[in-house]
Amino acid sequence: MRFRVIGEAACIGAVLAIMMRVALGFLPSQCTGETAHKHAWEVTVAAFVCGAMFHLVCEASGLNAWYARTYTELH
Repeated sequence: MRFRVIGEAACIGAVLAIMMRVALGFLPSQCTGETAHKHAWEVTVAAFVCGAMFHLVCEASGLNAWYARTYTELH
């Protein structure tokens, strides 16, 4: 069970990091060259960590279980 939750957290973090990287490609940047690359990498890593931590907090607080009990598949 514990490894499944960690795997889920890693997947959520990865999806959020990919989405953030795509969004960064569309936004204008004040940074140029190596600074822009370093900034984009830092934001991507931060998005991964935040997504994974958010999932772990939701799991530990019971929010995921509540959501699974409360909401059903849309028809």
